[in-house]
Amino acid sequence: MITVLQVVSTTCWGFAFIVEGILLAFLLEAVLCVKDLERDAMNAHTCARRMNNLVVPEILLQGIQLAVLVFCGKWSLVCCNVSIVLWHLRLYFKGEAYIEATDIFSNLEKHRKVRLIKFGMYIVIFVGIVYRLLEAAVILLLAAQGKPYSLKFFTTTTFSQLTRF
Repeated sequence: MITVLQVVSTTCWGFAFIVEGILLAFLLEAVLCVKDLERDAMNAHTCARRMNNLVVPEILLQGIQLAVLVFCGKWSLVCCNVSIVLWHLRLYFKGEAYIEATDIFSNLEKHRKVRLIKFGMYIVIFVGIVYRLLEAAVILLLAAQGKPYSLKFFTTTTFSQLTRF
Protein backbone atom coordinates (compact mmCIF):
# COMPACT_ATOMS: atom_id res chain seq x y z
CA MET A 1 0.00 0.00 0.00
CA ILE A 2 1.20 3.48 -0.79
CA THR A 3 1.77 5.12 2.55
CA VAL A 4 0.88 8.65 3.47
CA LEU A 5 4.54 9.23 4.30
CA GLN A 6 5.58 8.43 0.71
CA VAL A 7 3.00 10.84 -0.71
CA VAL A 8 3.92 13.57 1.77
CA SER A 9 7.63 13.10 1.06
CA THR A 10 7.11 13.38 -2.69
CA THR A 11 4.88 16.42 -2.24
CA CYS A 12 7.40 18.15 0.05
CA TRP A 13 10.25 17.57 -2.39
CA GLY A 14 8.09 18.82 -5.25
CA PHE A 15 7.29 21.98 -3.30
CA ALA A 16 10.97 22.45 -2.41
CA PHE A 17 11.83 22.04 -6.11
CA ILE A 18 9.38 24.81 -7.07
CA VAL A 19 10.63 27.17 -4.35
CA GLU A 20 14.27 26.59 -5.27
CA GLY A 21 13.42 27.22 -8.92
CA ILE A 22 11.86 30.55 -7.98
CA LEU A 23 14.92 31.45 -5.91
CA LEU A 24 17.18 30.62 -8.86
CA ALA A 25 15.01 32.82 -11.10
CA PHE A 26 15.31 35.71 -8.62
CA LEU A 27 19.06 35.29 -8.50
CA LEU A 28 19.30 35.08 -12.27
CA GLU A 29 17.38 38.36 -12.49
CA ALA A 30 19.87 39.99 -10.09
CA VAL A 31 22.89 38.62 -12.00
CA LEU A 32 21.44 39.89 -15.28
CA CYS A 33 20.88 43.31 -13.72
CA VAL A 34 24.51 43.48 -12.63
CA LYS A 35 25.70 42.34 -16.05
CA ASP A 36 23.47 44.90 -17.79
CA LEU A 37 24.82 47.59 -15.50
CA GLU A 38 28.41 46.57 -16.30
CA ARG A 39 27.67 46.79 -20.03
CA ASP A 40 25.90 50.13 -19.58
CA ALA A 41 22.63 48.68 -20.88
CA MET A 42 20.76 49.73 -17.73
CA ASN A 43 21.00 52.76 -15.49
CA ALA A 44 21.89 52.48 -11.81
CA HIS A 45 18.47 53.52 -10.48
CA THR A 46 16.62 50.87 -12.50
CA CYS A 47 19.12 48.20 -11.51
CA ALA A 48 18.92 49.10 -7.82
CA ARG A 49 15.12 49.20 -7.90
CA ARG A 50 14.86 45.81 -9.62
CA MET A 51 17.33 44.18 -7.25
CA ASN A 52 15.78 45.78 -4.15
CA ASN A 53 12.34 44.49 -5.16
CA LEU A 54 13.71 40.96 -4.80
CA VAL A 55 15.16 41.31 -1.28
CA VAL A 56 12.11 40.60 0.91
CA PRO A 57 10.57 37.91 -1.35
CA GLU A 58 13.93 36.12 -1.47
CA ILE A 59 14.26 36.17 2.32
CA LEU A 60 10.70 34.89 2.75
CA LEU A 61 11.20 32.14 0.20
CA GLN A 62 14.47 31.13 1.88
CA GLY A 63 12.60 30.84 5.19
CA ILE A 64 9.87 28.73 3.57
CA GLN A 65 12.51 26.59 1.89
CA LEU A 66 14.27 26.06 5.22
CA ALA A 67 11.00 25.02 6.89
CA VAL A 68 10.24 22.54 4.09
CA LEU A 69 13.73 21.04 4.27
CA VAL A 70 13.50 20.71 8.05
CA PHE A 71 10.14 18.98 7.59
CA CYS A 72 11.68 16.62 5.01
CA GLY A 73 14.50 15.85 7.46
CA LYS A 74 17.48 16.10 5.14
CA TRP A 75 20.00 17.82 7.37
CA SER A 76 22.79 18.34 4.85
CA LEU A 77 20.48 20.52 2.74
CA VAL A 78 19.21 22.20 5.91
CA CYS A 79 22.78 23.15 6.87
CA CYS A 80 23.42 24.67 3.44
CA ASN A 81 20.16 26.57 3.61
CA VAL A 82 20.66 27.78 7.21
CA SER A 83 23.89 29.49 6.23
CA ILE A 84 22.14 31.37 3.42
CA VAL A 85 19.16 32.31 5.61
CA LEU A 86 21.40 33.61 8.40
CA TRP A 87 23.48 35.58 5.92
CA HIS A 88 20.32 37.13 4.42
CA LEU A 89 18.95 38.01 7.86
CA ARG A 90 22.26 39.54 8.94
CA LEU A 91 22.33 41.73 5.84
CA TYR A 92 18.68 42.70 6.27
CA PHE A 93 18.95 43.70 9.94
CA LYS A 94 22.21 45.58 9.41
CA GLY A 95 20.56 47.51 6.59
CA GLU A 96 22.95 46.17 3.96
CA ALA A 97 20.44 44.08 2.03
CA TYR A 98 19.26 46.98 -0.10
CA ILE A 99 21.43 48.50 -2.79
CA GLU A 100 21.87 52.25 -3.08
CA ALA A 101 21.78 53.52 -6.63
CA THR A 102 24.54 56.02 -5.88
CA ASP A 103 26.92 53.39 -4.47
CA ILE A 104 26.23 50.59 -6.91
CA PHE A 105 29.16 51.36 -9.23
CA SER A 106 31.69 51.40 -6.43
CA ASN A 107 30.49 48.00 -5.17
CA LEU A 108 29.73 46.40 -8.53
CA GLU A 109 32.48 43.79 -8.31
CA LYS A 110 31.36 42.85 -4.79
CA HIS A 111 27.74 42.48 -5.91
CA ARG A 112 28.77 40.29 -8.81
CA LYS A 113 30.92 38.01 -6.63
CA VAL A 114 28.22 37.69 -3.98
CA ARG A 115 25.60 36.79 -6.57
CA LEU A 116 27.87 34.18 -8.16
CA ILE A 117 28.64 32.59 -4.77
CA LYS A 118 24.92 32.50 -3.99
CA PHE A 119 24.31 30.98 -7.42
CA GLY A 120 26.77 28.20 -6.61
CA MET A 121 25.07 27.50 -3.28
CA TYR A 122 21.62 27.52 -4.88
CA ILE A 123 22.78 25.10 -7.58
CA VAL A 124 24.16 22.70 -4.94
CA ILE A 125 20.86 22.84 -3.06
CA PHE A 126 18.90 22.50 -6.31
CA VAL A 127 20.80 19.36 -7.30
CA GLY A 128 20.19 17.86 -3.86
CA ILE A 129 16.48 18.64 -4.08
CA VAL A 130 16.18 17.19 -7.59
CA TYR A 131 17.92 14.01 -6.44
CA ARG A 132 15.61 13.64 -3.43
CA LEU A 133 12.52 14.44 -5.53
CA LEU A 134 13.41 11.76 -8.08
CA GLU A 135 14.21 9.30 -5.31
CA ALA A 136 10.86 9.92 -3.59
CA ALA A 137 8.94 9.70 -6.88
CA VAL A 138 10.61 6.44 -7.88
CA ILE A 139 9.95 4.92 -4.46
CA LEU A 140 6.33 6.05 -4.67
CA LEU A 141 5.80 4.75 -8.19
CA LEU A 142 7.63 1.47 -7.71
CA ALA A 143 5.98 0.51 -4.45
CA ALA A 144 3.94 -2.69 -4.74
CA GLN A 145 0.63 -0.81 -4.87
CA GLY A 146 2.07 2.00 -6.97
CA LYS A 147 3.04 -0.23 -9.89
CA PRO A 148 -0.44 -0.27 -11.50
CA TYR A 149 -0.65 3.51 -11.21
CA SER A 150 2.81 3.98 -12.69
CA LEU A 151 2.03 1.56 -15.50
CA LYS A 152 -1.16 3.45 -16.30
CA PHE A 153 0.66 6.81 -16.08
CA PHE A 154 3.52 5.81 -18.37
CA THR A 155 1.25 4.00 -20.82
CA THR A 156 -1.07 6.99 -21.06
CA THR A 157 1.81 9.42 -21.39
CA THR A 158 3.60 7.40 -24.05
CA PHE A 159 0.41 6.76 -26.01
CA SER A 160 -0.63 10.44 -25.90
CA GLN A 161 2.82 11.48 -27.17
CA LEU A 162 2.66 9.01 -30.05
CA THR A 163 -0.78 10.13 -31.20
CA ARG A 164 0.41 13.72 -31.65
CA PHE A 165 2.53 12.74 -34.64
